[in-house]
This record gives sequence, structure tokens and C-alpha cells, in this order.
Amino acid sequence: MVKVLQVIGGVITAIALAMVLLVAVEFFSSIVHPLPSDFDGTMEAMCAHVALYPAWVLAVVVPMWAAIAYISTWTAYHIGGRVAACVIAASLLAGVLFNVAMLPYPIWFKAISVAAIAGAVLVAMRNRQPDRLRGSAH
Repeated sequence: MVKVLQVIGGVITAIALAMVLLVAVEFFSSIVHPLPSDFDGTMEAMCAHVALYPAWVLAVVVPMWAAIAYISTWTAYHIGGRVAACVIAASLLAGVLFNVAMLPYPIWFKAISVAAIAGAVLVAMRNRQPDRLRGSAH
């Protein structure tokens, strides 16, 4: 029962952490590329907005998303183990795949963002614990 609670705690903590960090990235995005004053919230309006993203903003967002994936997956693993980390990794990968499939981002951004998220979650799962927790002499 303790293991189940650890997994649940790891997933919940990592989701909360990812949400806070994603809101921060979206806040950054809203400052550097704000929604137009006539934005009506429709999918067509969102696609038009995304199509106008400056390349530099997209390039800056990729490492931010990768950092969120790494931090969230590492946190889930640290608290809840491999199962929690896999749940978070799968959720983040599904989220980025859904995002890039639904919106008209440039092809380079779609490829790099998916690769960056996938790489970040894999590294996070390999770096389960910092050296100080492994008993390293460093």
C-alpha cells in the first residue's frame, strides 16, 4: 500500500509541478507574443495566432518545455519510482504530440520539440537520483 501511495504522490506532485512551470512558459509567451485584441478563442483564431509566432520565441520555448519534462519526470521518479515517471513521461509526450498535431507550428519546431521532450524524459529516468543521494564521493 505504501508503494501505491508513493506512485500516486509522485504523479500528483509531478503534474502540479509541470502545470506551474507550463503556466510560467505560457506567461512568457503571452508577453513576447500576446494574443491579438480581437482574439475570440476559436480554434481558427488560435491557429492564426500560432502561425505568426516568431521563430525565436519557438526556439526559446523548446528548451523550456524540455526542462519541464526533465524536472517533472525526475520528480515523479524520485518520489514514486518508475511507474510514476512513466505516467508523467507518457502524459508529457502525449501532450506535446497533441499540441504539435493540432496547431500549425513550423515542421522544424514540431520535430525538435517532440525530440527534446522525449530526450528529456529519457535522461530524467536515467538520472533518477543526484550523486549526493547515490552515495557518490563527489
